Amino acid sequence: MKPEKYKSETIYEWIDEMGDKIPFSRPKKNFARDFSDGVLVAELLKYFYPRFVEVHNYPPANSYALKLENWNTMNRKVMPKLKLHLNSNLIEELSRANPRAVEKLLVEIKEKIDSVLSDDSKDSDDIISPEISDEVMKIPISKTDDGEKVYKKMVPANLLEKKIVEVKEKDKTIDVLEKRIQHLESLLALKETRIHNLTMQLCKPEKNDLLFKPVKRSLKFQN
Repeated sequence: MKPEKYKSETIYEWIDEMGDKIPFSRPKKNFARDFSDGVLVAELLKYFYPRFVEVHNYPPANSYALKLENWNTMNRKVMPKLKLHLNSNLIEELSRANPRAVEKLLVEIKEKIDSVLSDDSKDSDDIISPEISDEVMKIPISKTDDGEKVYKKMVPANLLEKKIVEVKEKDKTIDVLEKRIQHLESLLALKETRIHNLTMQLCKPEKNDLLFKPVKRSLKFQN
Protein backbone atom coordinates (compact mmCIF):
# COMPACT_ATOMS: atom_id res chain seq x y z
CA MET A 1 0.00 0.00 0.00
CA LYS A 2 1.36 3.38 -0.95
CA PRO A 3 1.97 5.82 1.92
CA GLU A 4 -0.36 8.44 0.41
CA LYS A 5 -3.20 5.96 0.06
CA TYR A 6 -2.55 4.70 3.58
CA LYS A 7 -2.72 8.25 4.93
CA SER A 8 -5.92 8.97 3.00
CA GLU A 9 -7.67 5.88 4.32
CA THR A 10 -6.39 6.56 7.81
CA ILE A 11 -7.64 10.13 7.74
CA TYR A 12 -11.14 9.04 6.66
CA GLU A 13 -11.22 6.52 9.51
CA TRP A 14 -10.00 9.16 11.94
CA ILE A 15 -12.70 11.63 10.91
CA ASP A 16 -15.30 8.88 11.31
CA GLU A 17 -14.03 8.23 14.84
CA MET A 18 -14.02 11.92 15.65
CA GLY A 19 -17.60 12.11 14.42
CA ASP A 20 -18.58 10.00 17.43
CA LYS A 21 -16.97 12.52 19.78
CA ILE A 22 -17.47 15.87 18.08
CA PRO A 23 -20.95 17.25 17.34
CA PHE A 24 -20.17 18.35 13.78
CA SER A 25 -22.66 20.90 12.53
CA ARG A 26 -23.41 19.04 9.30
CA PRO A 27 -23.78 15.40 8.28
CA LYS A 28 -21.23 13.78 5.99
CA LYS A 29 -22.27 13.89 2.37
CA ASN A 30 -19.34 14.84 0.20
CA PHE A 31 -16.08 14.74 2.15
CA ALA A 32 -14.20 17.44 0.24
CA ARG A 33 -17.20 19.74 -0.12
CA ASP A 34 -18.14 19.34 3.54
CA PHE A 35 -14.70 20.60 4.58
CA SER A 36 -14.31 23.23 1.87
CA ASP A 37 -15.53 26.23 3.89
CA GLY A 38 -13.39 25.50 6.96
CA VAL A 39 -16.32 25.09 9.35
CA LEU A 40 -15.74 21.41 10.11
CA VAL A 41 -12.00 21.98 10.45
CA ALA A 42 -12.74 24.77 12.94
CA GLU A 43 -15.03 22.43 14.91
CA LEU A 44 -12.38 19.70 14.82
CA LEU A 45 -9.69 22.06 16.10
CA LYS A 46 -12.09 23.47 18.69
CA TYR A 47 -12.36 20.00 20.21
CA PHE A 48 -8.61 19.62 20.62
CA TYR A 49 -7.59 23.28 21.00
CA PRO A 50 -10.64 25.04 22.47
CA ARG A 51 -8.66 28.04 23.66
CA PHE A 52 -7.41 28.74 20.16
CA VAL A 53 -10.63 28.51 18.17
CA GLU A 54 -13.81 30.57 18.16
CA VAL A 55 -16.20 28.70 15.90
CA HIS A 56 -18.42 31.72 15.32
CA ASN A 57 -15.61 33.24 13.26
CA TYR A 58 -16.23 30.60 10.60
CA PRO A 59 -19.80 30.82 9.30
CA PRO A 60 -21.05 28.27 6.75
CA ALA A 61 -20.22 29.48 3.25
CA ASN A 62 -21.26 28.50 -0.25
CA SER A 63 -19.44 31.10 -2.29
CA TYR A 64 -15.79 30.74 -3.16
CA ALA A 65 -15.03 34.23 -1.78
CA LEU A 66 -16.53 33.50 1.63
CA LYS A 67 -14.73 30.18 1.83
CA LEU A 68 -11.46 31.96 1.13
CA GLU A 69 -12.27 34.42 3.89
CA ASN A 70 -12.85 31.62 6.40
CA TRP A 71 -9.57 29.92 5.53
CA ASN A 72 -7.62 33.17 5.63
CA THR A 73 -9.10 33.93 9.05
CA MET A 74 -8.10 30.50 10.32
CA ASN A 75 -4.65 30.82 8.79
CA ARG A 76 -4.18 34.14 10.57
CA LYS A 77 -5.74 33.40 13.96
CA VAL A 78 -5.34 29.68 14.60
CA MET A 79 -2.69 28.01 12.47
CA PRO A 80 0.28 30.01 13.85
CA LYS A 81 -0.60 28.79 17.35
CA LEU A 82 -0.41 25.23 16.05
CA LYS A 83 2.83 25.97 14.22
CA LEU A 84 1.09 25.26 10.93
CA HIS A 85 0.72 27.42 7.85
CA LEU A 86 -1.62 27.30 4.86
CA ASN A 87 -0.09 28.73 1.72
CA SER A 88 -2.30 30.62 -0.71
CA ASN A 89 -2.39 27.76 -3.19
CA LEU A 90 -3.61 25.29 -0.56
CA ILE A 91 -6.26 27.76 0.63
CA GLU A 92 -7.53 28.13 -2.92
CA GLU A 93 -7.66 24.37 -3.44
CA LEU A 94 -9.43 23.87 -0.13
CA SER A 95 -12.04 26.45 -1.11
CA ARG A 96 -12.53 24.63 -4.42
CA ALA A 97 -13.23 21.40 -2.51
CA ASN A 98 -10.18 19.63 -3.87
CA PRO A 99 -10.12 16.23 -2.10
CA ARG A 100 -6.33 16.01 -2.13
CA ALA A 101 -6.05 19.45 -0.51
CA VAL A 102 -8.53 18.52 2.22
CA GLU A 103 -6.73 15.23 2.87
CA LYS A 104 -3.37 17.00 3.01
CA LEU A 105 -4.58 19.49 5.60
CA LEU A 106 -6.30 16.89 7.76
CA VAL A 107 -3.23 14.66 7.68
CA GLU A 108 -1.10 17.58 8.89
CA ILE A 109 -3.59 18.35 11.65
CA LYS A 110 -3.79 14.71 12.76
CA GLU A 111 -0.01 14.34 12.76
CA LYS A 112 0.28 17.52 14.81
CA ILE A 113 -2.25 16.31 17.37
CA ASP A 114 -0.72 12.82 17.54
CA SER A 115 2.72 14.32 17.99
CA VAL A 116 1.59 16.52 20.85
CA LEU A 117 -0.29 13.70 22.56
CA SER A 118 2.57 11.23 22.20
CA ASP A 119 5.04 13.74 23.66
CA ASP A 120 4.80 15.15 27.15
CA SER A 121 5.72 18.53 25.73
CA LYS A 122 4.43 21.87 26.91
CA ASP A 123 2.26 22.04 23.77
CA SER A 124 0.09 19.27 25.21
CA ASP A 125 -1.16 21.74 27.83
CA ASP A 126 -3.00 23.55 25.07
CA ILE A 127 -5.04 20.47 24.21
CA ILE A 128 -6.39 19.99 27.69
CA SER A 129 -8.64 22.90 28.53
CA PRO A 130 -11.53 23.78 30.86
CA GLU A 131 -13.80 23.84 27.86
CA ILE A 132 -13.34 20.12 27.27
CA SER A 133 -15.76 17.74 28.93
CA ASP A 134 -14.86 16.52 32.41
CA GLU A 135 -14.82 12.95 31.17
CA VAL A 136 -11.66 10.97 30.56
CA MET A 137 -10.94 11.12 26.84
CA LYS A 138 -9.50 8.29 24.79
CA ILE A 139 -7.65 9.79 21.86
CA PRO A 140 -6.85 7.33 19.08
CA ILE A 141 -3.19 7.32 18.09
CA SER A 142 -2.32 4.96 15.23
CA LYS A 143 1.17 3.68 15.80
CA THR A 144 1.29 -0.02 15.01
CA ASP A 145 2.10 -1.45 11.59
CA ASP A 146 -0.68 -4.04 11.73
CA GLY A 147 -3.34 -1.35 11.87
CA GLU A 148 -4.14 -1.76 15.55
CA LYS A 149 -4.89 1.55 17.18
CA VAL A 150 -3.22 2.61 20.38
CA TYR A 151 -5.29 4.77 22.72
CA LYS A 152 -3.91 7.27 25.16
CA LYS A 153 -6.13 8.34 28.02
CA MET A 154 -6.08 12.04 28.73
CA VAL A 155 -7.63 13.55 31.84
CA PRO A 156 -8.61 17.21 31.50
CA ALA A 157 -6.49 19.46 33.70
CA ASN A 158 -9.58 21.13 35.13
CA LEU A 159 -10.89 17.74 36.24
CA LEU A 160 -7.61 16.94 37.97
CA GLU A 161 -7.57 20.33 39.71
CA LYS A 162 -11.21 19.92 40.66
CA LYS A 163 -10.55 16.51 42.21
CA ILE A 164 -7.52 17.82 44.09
CA VAL A 165 -9.62 20.65 45.54
CA GLU A 166 -12.38 18.19 46.46
CA VAL A 167 -9.90 15.92 48.24
CA LYS A 168 -8.45 18.86 50.18
CA GLU A 169 -11.92 20.03 51.17
CA LYS A 170 -12.86 16.53 52.29
CA ASP A 171 -9.65 16.28 54.29
CA LYS A 172 -10.50 19.57 56.00
CA THR A 173 -14.02 18.35 56.71
CA ILE A 174 -12.69 15.10 58.15
CA ASP A 175 -10.23 17.04 60.32
CA VAL A 176 -13.01 19.31 61.63
CA LEU A 177 -15.28 16.33 62.35
CA GLU A 178 -12.49 14.48 64.16
CA LYS A 179 -11.89 17.53 66.36
CA ARG A 180 -15.61 17.78 67.08
CA ILE A 181 -15.72 14.11 68.00
CA GLN A 182 -12.76 14.57 70.34
CA HIS A 183 -14.47 17.59 71.91
CA LEU A 184 -17.74 15.69 72.37
CA GLU A 185 -15.89 12.73 73.85
CA SER A 186 -14.15 15.03 76.34
CA LEU A 187 -17.51 16.63 77.24
CA LEU A 188 -19.05 13.20 77.69
CA ALA A 189 -16.18 12.10 79.93
CA LEU A 190 -16.53 15.29 81.96
CA LYS A 191 -20.28 14.76 82.37
CA GLU A 192 -19.75 11.17 83.43
CA THR A 193 -17.25 12.36 86.04
CA ARG A 194 -19.69 14.97 87.33
CA ILE A 195 -22.50 12.41 87.45
CA HIS A 196 -20.25 10.06 89.39
CA ASN A 197 -19.26 12.81 91.83
CA LEU A 198 -22.87 13.86 92.34
CA THR A 199 -23.87 10.27 92.91
CA MET A 200 -21.16 9.91 95.52
CA GLN A 201 -22.27 13.12 97.21
CA LEU A 202 -25.85 11.89 97.33
CA CYS A 203 -24.74 8.67 98.96
CA LYS A 204 -22.61 10.34 101.66
CA PRO A 205 -25.41 12.05 103.64
CA GLU A 206 -27.15 8.72 104.21
CA LYS A 207 -24.00 7.30 105.75
CA ASN A 208 -23.46 10.47 107.74
CA ASP A 209 -26.99 10.23 109.07
CA LEU A 210 -26.22 6.80 110.39
CA LEU A 211 -22.85 7.64 111.82
CA PHE A 212 -23.49 11.06 113.18
CA LYS A 213 -27.16 10.95 114.05
CA PRO A 214 -27.59 13.13 117.15
CA VAL A 215 -28.45 11.24 120.36
CA LYS A 216 -31.18 12.66 122.52
CA ARG A 217 -30.23 12.69 126.13
CA SER A 218 -32.60 13.20 128.96
CA LEU A 219 -31.37 15.57 131.55
CA LYS A 220 -32.38 15.07 135.11
CA PHE A 221 -32.50 18.05 137.35
CA GLN A 222 -32.21 17.63 141.09
CA ASN A 223 -34.50 19.66 143.23
